[in-house]
Amino acid sequence: MMFGGFTDMPSLYTYQQALEHHNSIKPLRGRSVRPICNTKNGRRKTYMTIHAHEPHLLEKRHSVTCRITGVDALRFFDDGTVEVNVGIYSSHATNAFISSILWPLGYVYQKNYQPRFCLNVGEKPSPYGGGTVHAWEECPFEDRKITLKQDNENNRFRYHNKPVMYGYYLRRKLMKEKRAQVSEFVKYAKALAKMVNPEDYRYPQANVRASAAVAWRIMTDRDRWSEITHSVMEDCCEWSGMTPHMNPNKVQKYVDEVIKHTFFKELFEMREMKNKPNENGNDRYMTGGDTRI
Repeated sequence: MMFGGFTDMPSLYTYQQALEHHNSIKPLRGRSVRPICNTKNGRRKTYMTIHAHEPHLLEKRHSVTCRITGVDALRFFDDGTVEVNVGIYSSHATNAFISSILWPLGYVYQKNYQPRFCLNVGEKPSPYGGGTVHAWEECPFEDRKITLKQDNENNRFRYHNKPVMYGYYLRRKLMKEKRAQVSEFVKYAKALAKMVNPEDYRYPQANVRASAAVAWRIMTDRDRWSEITHSVMEDCCEWSGMTPHMNPNKVQKYVDEVIKHTFFKELFEMREMKNKPNENGNDRYMTGGDTRI
């Protein structure tokens, strides 16, 4: 199956398969680089490579690494372990690279700005009738990595030291208290949104956006309200066809975003999830008070 427009990709599931594929590829002339795509067109894709490693001081196992743009996305070890790594910044290209190689035993996708790994755990009846479809077990990455172990009995993978999954739930009483601290600013901003000209805010200015922590300090200081009103009015500006208009109700949404980012650790209760990752999207507030709102 093709992911992200990648073609000529090999399907690799074990160390032995990865090593045989590595040995079958002739290095580029004058270089030790071996492109992972072993076709005439694929050999031009030098940003996707494959490397074999001998045991050394820090790693006692033989391994084969599949690399894309400097990220060791997949590493197959001779003990049946496979390390999946999305890199510091999970990208569509890295996710598609991993998925192209591991499909149909697993794939990577991104949800709520966080990478998720889906592991093929067998078959289940098709919801549309007439056969079966793949059943998937989803898991978030821990420190941008997940480790798989070969399940030779079922010709699949299983999670090795599966990361604990957590969900984040809002403490509503504390959220209500935080809202009360800036209620005067909300009244002021809503009244202002009813009076301003929408034409003045139809083109957002990125340079006036403050971080959540700075926005909170401004909202709690009446003398500084003017420093942030432009950002709030931009968020209130909506479009009806080609005509902009102001929606004062969006003031509260802006304020809530500021509060949740600034006080994430206080406002959210972390609960362990047993079966699948939480889907409420609150993990996006983990970026904290430095996030520009």
